[in-house]
Amino acid sequence: MRVELPSHGLFGVKSVDFNVPKIKNLRNLSFETHTDEQVKNSLVSQLLSDPDVLPKLSVCDRDYLFIIAVSAIHLGEIKVKVTCSACNTTYDVVYRLNDKELIELPEGSPSVVSRDFGDYHFDYTILSVKDELRIIDYALNDFDNYAERFEDGVVARTLGFDVSDDGVRRANDLPVHYYYSALLFQQLSFHGVDNIVHGICTNPACKHESLVVVPFTKSILSTDTTSVINSFMSVSKIMDFQSFLDLSMPEFKAVMQNIESGAI
Repeated sequence: MRVELPSHGLFGVKSVDFNVPKIKNLRNLSFETHTDEQVKNSLVSQLLSDPDVLPKLSVCDRDYLFIIAVSAIHLGEIKVKVTCSACNTTYDVVYRLNDKELIELPEGSPSVVSRDFGDYHFDYTILSVKDELRIIDYALNDFDNYAERFEDGVVARTLGFDVSDDGVRRANDLPVHYYYSALLFQQLSFHGVDNIVHGICTNPACKHESLVVVPFTKSILSTDTTSVINSFMSVSKIMDFQSFLDLSMPEFKAVMQNIESGAI
């Protein structure tokens, strides 16, 4: 399918050919240990007809494609368990991509916005996947502090500094409000679809309402080698393993329904 990107070609790519995820794509991920960012890049790269365009996407473009892929894997409805903060009741909320409004950057938006603040000049930069790959490499140099180093790398690159110890030191030496202005800039330049669901407690005596953040991270894929093999065993009498791997999730669901109904 052809997907128009919400960045409107900020880094030169306006649309991409994106394939429906298949079981083999999930199996490939199950063999690898990844950070959340690497999982997103790996899955999206597998599904792009031209994987070479991945570094030319904005990070928000990539996240949008990842949400499309995950939604397809979950057959259009992503269920998330929530514990009510008012009464501790556990209930499900459902994320549906089709219910979401696409937020797009205005065409012709710059990728860099320059600002002078007296003694400081910053080139606020919307991050591309190419930028993020550099940030990931930097953060992985000290995996025990990955999250902190990743955020430092985001701030440094957003402010126009190198993604390096020197660039991060320069960012950390700034007054704290400039550091956090970089994170705020990335939020303000968001494009894609949000990951928020409106939840209402199912306890009749409570009905507490809340906004639920759906975690579009590697945990939402919930796939390992054992679960792939168990799924294969349920259809192994009618197809070989390679045919099974080539199934999309809707196709797999249809096969299972036919088996359960006795049609095959």
